[in-house]
Amino acid sequence: MSDRSQGSSDEGIQDDDDGSESVDVAEKPSLEVFSVEDVVDSVGFGLFQFSITMFAGATWVVEAFEVMILAILSTAVKCEWNLEDFEEAMITMVVFLGVLIGAPVWGVLADTFGRKWVMLSVNIYISVFGVLSAFAPNYGFLLFLRGMVGLGVGGAFIGPTYCVEFLPSRTRAAVMVILEFFWALGAMLEAVLALVIMTNVDSDTNWRWLLGVSAVPVGLLTFVFPFMPESPRYLLQRGKVEKAKAILARVSKWGGRQLPAGQLVTQEEKERITMETSFTKDVKAKYNIQVPDEPTIDDKSSYGIVSDATSDDGATEST
Repeated sequence: MSDRSQGSSDEGIQDDDDGSESVDVAEKPSLEVFSVEDVVDSVGFGLFQFSITMFAGATWVVEAFEVMILAILSTAVKCEWNLEDFEEAMITMVVFLGVLIGAPVWGVLADTFGRKWVMLSVNIYISVFGVLSAFAPNYGFLLFLRGMVGLGVGGAFIGPTYCVEFLPSRTRAAVMVILEFFWALGAMLEAVLALVIMTNVDSDTNWRWLLGVSAVPVGLLTFVFPFMPESPRYLLQRGKVEKAKAILARVSKWGGRQLPAGQLVTQEEKERITMETSFTKDVKAKYNIQVPDEPTIDDKSSYGIVSDATSDDGATEST
């Protein structure tokens, strides 16, 4: 039997002739992965992204109606019901109190049940309570109903979030600024609507007509939601990988591209895999690791064990 090789063969490390350390290990097969971020960045800003931006902008236009109407509503109601100054201020305060409470609630619901259907619920909610506000019999009911509208307006910010999740990183900031234009547009349209109604309808009911008509566009927008896709980020976080890939394939097709090959993972998971791969490469480079193309059980070097030299009769002894 020949002498065993010297060195640290038990730990899978041996000294090369040049003095450098060498490690024999089996490398895990590489895994091709991609994230939602990779797809939307590769597609860029095209017709699909433009339509999503217009949709998100439309939600801000109609929901701006319910906020900007406060300046006209409180003054008109004060004159009709002879309200005190603090009672007039309460009409505005309850709306923003509703926004304060509603924003985190709708945010949690959007992460739980999806952006698309929660935005649909927000629009229906605002539309219903907006119309009911027009029939408020007294001051107390009006406060309650406008507070409920404010609760719904708290979910209006899901629209921009939904939009951004389809946009490439290089255009997100610009689109967010453009969405502010839609809010300003909604405010101006509400002022024009108020001018038309308040000057052409009887003073006893003009504010009621304004409330009712202002809630109609929010309701009409609900008919667009069935045609909008769910957020692929949400679907991926909920484990619905195939549905997320189907939507991303649709986005890629609109952009004239194909979905990347590989496994769809979250951005966090991709970063973890990338970091592990980079770490493995660094270790291989540092210790001069030799990796066999097809490690087998017979190849003892795959397990960090150096085989014995061939014996005199030609037989090879295992370590």
